[in-house]
Amino acid sequence: MTATLDDGTKVNDKRVFRIKNIPSPTGKVAGKKGTVALNKRDVTTSRILADFGDFVYDLETSVYSFEVTVSGKSPIRVTGNKLSAEAQSAVNSAPRNSIVVIDNIRVRAKGVSVQIPEAAPITVKLTN
Repeated sequence: MTATLDDGTKVNDKRVFRIKNIPSPTGKVAGKKGTVALNKRDVTTSRILADFGDFVYDLETSVYSFEVTVSGKSPIRVTGNKLSAEAQSAVNSAPRNSIVVIDNIRVRAKGVSVQIPEAAPITVKLTN
């Protein structure tokens, strides 16, 4: 790298910069991540988000697709960051204490050209 000091003197130096990869995000629903207990309304009306925890930079992210699997049913592919009508119907028809898994959460970040890894899944136990 080259720099010019206040007195006009040029200085050259070599440094090795370590550039960290963007970490894997964590999926969130209703502000919660990991394995959580939620009611059907919270699951069906909340946006699915991606969280980078304590990553140094604030990234403006958007979830553009994910899959919803309700206990005993086939996965439902969803485009966007909210449950589709089909996914909402599957969640609403599930009995109490059913497990809903939201996974394959695909994320984009504004101004980032590298592929961001899929967000960690969310496992929801339905409380109603």
